[in-house]
Amino acid sequence: MEKKCPFLSTINRGVLDFDHEKLCSVTLRNEHVYCCLVCGTNFQGRGKGSIAYCHALEMSHHMFINLHTSRIYCLPDNYEVKEHSLDDIKQYLQPKFDKKLISILDKNCKTYDGSEYIPGYIGLYNFGKTDALNVVILLLSRIIPLRDFFLYFPIYDSENFQKISKVPVDKLMFSIIEIVCKIFSPYNFKGMASPFVLANTIERKSNSLFPVSTNTEKQSNKTSQDTQFVDPMALLSWIIHYIKKKLSKIKLGYQRCFYQDKMSKSKNIIASCIEGQVLNCTKINGIEPTSLNLSYESMKSVHGSTVNSFISLSLNIPLPSVLNPSLDSRIPQIAIFDLLQNKFLENSSAFQKIWLLPCYLIVHFKRFSMESFGLEKNPTIISFPIKNLDLLPYVHPDNLHANPNTKYDLIANIAHKGDTKSGVFTIQMYHSSRNEWYEIENLKVEQILPQALLLTTSYIQLYKQSDLH
Repeated sequence: MEKKCPFLSTINRGVLDFDHEKLCSVTLRNEHVYCCLVCGTNFQGRGKGSIAYCHALEMSHHMFINLHTSRIYCLPDNYEVKEHSLDDIKQYLQPKFDKKLISILDKNCKTYDGSEYIPGYIGLYNFGKTDALNVVILLLSRIIPLRDFFLYFPIYDSENFQKISKVPVDKLMFSIIEIVCKIFSPYNFKGMASPFVLANTIERKSNSLFPVSTNTEKQSNKTSQDTQFVDPMALLSWIIHYIKKKLSKIKLGYQRCFYQDKMSKSKNIIASCIEGQVLNCTKINGIEPTSLNLSYESMKSVHGSTVNSFISLSLNIPLPSVLNPSLDSRIPQIAIFDLLQNKFLENSSAFQKIWLLPCYLIVHFKRFSMESFGLEKNPTIISFPIKNLDLLPYVHPDNLHANPNTKYDLIANIAHKGDTKSGVFTIQMYHSSRNEWYEIENLKVEQILPQALLLTTSYIQLYKQSDLH
């Protein structure tokens, strides 16, 4: 018969915070770390004479959880406590998902203090300059097959993990999956999450290309050398390529479990979701190769014609002086269709067309540029359809059969508020079940009208094909 613990009532869920690195508060070591469930402080060990053991004796705090195994113990007696009433704490520490939990993600959940939140639409802490990381992670979590891959991934189950992976779990992959699980967890005591561990891991893995704070000289890319600016597009591209590289170690058969019907079964889950192809072709004596009845294989070898993969469509925004020659006080505006037309505009010697559309389309508006006096932001407002963005005019006619659906619906929009030094990145995300839009600016979450999207200075957009669930 299992021993009934008399100290369950001393547990204080209000002080628990599992978002920081799992280090002992005394030794700063990460082996065998336990969190005191009474005061929320981390200590090492649980054996006789250990720091956690001494804390239990000195403070009469008896309940501890192992931060690596989520097993709960009573000290100093050192016996494991198995109570279903503690499952919410274990889920808060290590969120684990099954079909039942996935099915209730659309429902409101409650924090420890009774406040309501929607899983997947929670605020993220911003420390230093992590607003760019916050919006990037939230955007990636809108890609449903990738989200489900993360939520089901057995990062806390070494036995099942070994069945699907050729190598031990990567530290950065672990941190990405963990933060996505916390964002969608229905057992979030605070209704918010901190990307602290992920941000520090990215800083180390990228050799400080993406700093946590802004007091470093290294920057996110060549066009953002301002010490107050981390480019979300550079960060998004870096994370996507990193995930793609690590997915090569995950069995493709496991990844296919999360594909939708129309996705390529021969690619990893990232490529199947967001990777498209564009045809770059040189004209022959001013004539398009297809007009000369050349096959696709022949066309690829003519004058350097190539098909290249892409993970985002980057669109140039004209300078405000070009759109508004009078230089009056009005904010210049341009339609996304004009930007697409400029990108795929044919000239006398070459042309570019979309060859294969992705299931999820990332659009990048090139809004920031490095000028002689520093980083500059183009304030132009871009108009775009929220539903049914049709890319048919930009798809090569010879490959229309491979692109039966050319229409896209907007599901996420990253925008920038303010100037390049003191501004902040925000994200607007669509909730399909509720038919509502929400804006998240770090910890602030609020419902907005769809029309408000058209007033933002959009930087990155995520669309999904209209026939996807």
